[in-house]
Formats: sequence, C-alpha cells, structure tokens
Amino acid sequence: MIPNKSSFIYLIQQDWNKQYMKKNNFKIKPKRKKRKKNNTGKGRQKRWKNERMLLVLLSVLLFLILFGYFLRNEFKTESGLFKSSTRISVIDVSQWEGTIDWKKVKNSDIRHAILKIGSGDYDGEGFHEDPLFQLNYENAVRENISCGVYFFSYAVTADEAKREALYCLELLEKYYIKPSDLFFPVAFDLEYDKALRTGRRNCTDMTLAFCKTMEAAGFEPMIYSSASYLKDYLIYREIEDYKLWVANYEAAGPAFGKPYVMWQYSEDGRVDGIEDLCDMNYWYTNYIEVQELKAGTDSLTLKKGKKQTLDIKILPANATNQRLAFASSNEKVVKILDTQKGTIKAAGSGTAWITIETPSGIKERIRVKVE
Repeated sequence: MIPNKSSFIYLIQQDWNKQYMKKNNFKIKPKRKKRKKNNTGKGRQKRWKNERMLLVLLSVLLFLILFGYFLRNEFKTESGLFKSSTRISVIDVSQWEGTIDWKKVKNSDIRHAILKIGSGDYDGEGFHEDPLFQLNYENAVRENISCGVYFFSYAVTADEAKREALYCLELLEKYYIKPSDLFFPVAFDLEYDKALRTGRRNCTDMTLAFCKTMEAAGFEPMIYSSASYLKDYLIYREIEDYKLWVANYEAAGPAFGKPYVMWQYSEDGRVDGIEDLCDMNYWYTNYIEVQELKAGTDSLTLKKGKKQTLDIKILPANATNQRLAFASSNEKVVKILDTQKGTIKAAGSGTAWITIETPSGIKERIRVKVE
C-alpha cells in the first residue's frame, strides 16, 4: 500500500530519506525540465539561414578561384605569366602630342618610347612621314630614351601593305636607323575600318605582307591592334610567331587570351614634358638591367684631329638594353661623332670629360686630353 502524500507516515518517510542521503553524501539531481516543442518553425528558419550563408560563402570562394584562373591565363606573355616578367612603362607618341620636351619626359622616369614614323593615305594615293618624327627621334635618343617606331596602315590589300612597309624602310634609311638602333620591333598599326571590312583573310594577308617585308630587311616586326580586332580580323595561327601589342583600356588587362608582349592600357596618360594626353603602355620582358660600366681606361691623350672609338664594357654582358649615350663636357676640345657608339674626335687643345650613361642612369667618365 502506497501512503498518501499528505499522510503523516509519508512525510516522516520523506524526511528520513533526505537525512539518510545527506549523511551518506548522496546528491539529489534536480528534475530536468521538459523542452517545449518549437511549433513556430523558428529553429528550421535559423538552420536554413545558416545553410544559405554557407552556400553564399562557398559561391564567393569558387568565384575567386575561377577569377584567379582567368587572370592567370589572360595575362600571359611570351615568357609566361606576368609575374615571371619585368614590366616596363612605355609611351607612344605622334604629331598629335605636339612638341615634346624629352628631358622632362626622362626626368619623369619614362625611359622607353614608340614613335609614329609615318602612315599610308586613307584614299590610297600615297604615304606620309609623321611631321614630328625626326624631331622626336633625335631628341629622345639625345636623352638616351630607348625607342621603337610604328606605322599607321591605310592599306586595304596585301600589295598596299607591302608598299607601306617599303616606305617605312625608306624613312628608317633616311635617318640612318638600323635594326640595332631600335629597342622595340617595328609595329604595324592595324585599325583602319575600311581595311577591317575586307575580312579576316585579307587583313591577315596584309599583316603578313608588312611583317615579312620588314623581316627581309633585317627589322623585327610587331603587330598592333585592339584585343577585339586581333580576335575578329586576324587568323591567329598564321601570325602567332610575331610579337603582339594589344590595346584594351580595361583595368584588369586585355581580354585576349593569347601571348602578347605589350599592353596599351590607357589613351589618357599624363607625362611631364608632353602638353597633351598620350598613350600609356606596359612592355613585358625578362629584362636584365645593366649593373656596371667599365671603361678600358680612365684617361687618354689624343693628338688634335685624331678619331677614336671608346672601349666600354657592359656588365652583365647579357643585359637587355645595351644602349649607351656619350656626352662631352667641352665640344670644342672633344667632339662626339657618334652618340651611341662612342666615337670621338680631338677637336682642339685642352681637356674634356666624356660621360657614358645607360638608360637607367649608370654612368662612367673618361678624361681626354688633346695636344
């Protein structure tokens, strides 16, 4: 018989149980409250919110991985990824930039430029030399800025493109410019809309005609155009052996997907020494900088009227840009006959210092005494 909870016997029994458990160190566990069932669906909503957040994070991660892969493939040069190459700032200019102060350009850390040498004619009637090419080339070289040239094509047939190349060669010969005088290849500028309308086959034939003519004369050619034009109007497998200069004013780089060596990333560049806006480019190359110049002697004595080419060693020997500039402290005593090769002439009695400088600013000096 179970005693009633309100009876005297039940109360005594409960009291005795408590005292016994306390004496023997028994712990009384509190009754666990029953969890109320969540009938509102809030738990399920919270779980779904967390799962949705996880899904969003995974999607973002996947996007970043794919975007990184895209950039890796878009930014290829002939030497591999951009990270394996040196990026050099280059401007390209023509008569439209006006008269340029090349000393200021050099002082703004621009040491490379591509100059417009000439163009065809939009009506096919002839060819034109850029009115400021000679001035730009001579002044840029005087400041020891490494140069290249480009020719704006108005050709609509392969024969016209070949004649443009021959005219370009005439201009190079006119100014005594040899392949070794140019740091960059001679660029064929393909963007004339009338030419593009002739189709991929014809545009490819025109480009090949220009490039092969330049190659036959000993000059390395390069092809310039926008990323979309290169994709849509040239047969890539036929021009893939030539260097490509791609124009695309996108922040991430040209959406081209093929190897290229130069990217024209802006047409709104501002450079000290140039009043108008100019095109800005990056040239990608495994560039090896000159570390040191060593003259065969630190002083020499010449008889008046004698000519001599100075002996200068460039270290390391495989430096990318081996162009040197020579300047005399007194042209009346020692005259520079060749500012690139270092041929001098003893012009009058006295002493002069010859300064030899690389495009990066490394210098060497030779004392010349004329008797």
